[in-house]
Amino acid sequence: MAVIASLVAATAFAQRPVRRTETPASLTVEQARAVVAAAPREDPLWLKSLTRIDAGVAEALAAHAGPVLVIGGLTAIEPDAARALARFKGLSLVLDGLLTISADTAAALATFAGSDLALGGLDTISVEAARAIAAFSGKQLVLDGLTDVPDDAVAALAEARCKVLVLDNVDTLSPAAARALGGFKGQTLALNGVTSVSPDVARELARFGGDTLQLDLLTTLSREAAAALAEFRGRALVTGRLLAVREEVWAELRKSKAFSGPTTAPARR
Repeated sequence: MAVIASLVAATAFAQRPVRRTETPASLTVEQARAVVAAAPREDPLWLKSLTRIDAGVAEALAAHAGPVLVIGGLTAIEPDAARALARFKGLSLVLDGLLTISADTAAALATFAGSDLALGGLDTISVEAARAIAAFSGKQLVLDGLTDVPDDAVAALAEARCKVLVLDNVDTLSPAAARALGGFKGQTLALNGVTSVSPDVARELARFGGDTLQLDLLTTLSREAAAALAEFRGRALVTGRLLAVREEVWAELRKSKAFSGPTTAPARR
């Protein structure tokens, strides 16, 4: 749910209350059109109870004129319905209930022409589906539910055409996965679930050529790994949770102009 809140808050309508629209588990096309007609044009449409849609219903819902369309109850969706939803003209399309996604469905969703595509319910993804969803060329691809991701799927996601890639639930990275992510061509790489990195992983992540590398949940770091991370040449290296480490670790991190942490080691309690 955090991703939904952040995407809604990012719109120009953040000061307006967000209302969740109650619906049955399924809708007819006529009912879907009525839901859209009743929704204020300037507001996000948040459908938390809808668990089944076909292509006709998806097309009707995609006609919503607001900035955000959230369908949180869907656990699966067929390619034709995904293709219809992808025609939504707003900024953000959020399907945070999806538990599985085929390559064909991923390819259909990747055609969404808005800013943000969020699929936070997925905890794993196949190589084929990862390769397909990586074709999304908007601003932000949010896959912050992924935990069990094979290295070849990570490599496919690292080819994403978006500007911001969010993988905030991945807690460990192999050197091979880190090497692939270091080659991501976007502006921001968010890995805010990773709690520790080896020197080899740090070295590969530091190769990332974008602006911002986020490792906000990092809690332990060796001096060697810190020295490797300090080679990152972007604008911001975010390690907000990193507190209980030795001064020599902070000294290495402060060598990076991108480091956004404290200028002196935090006092230990």
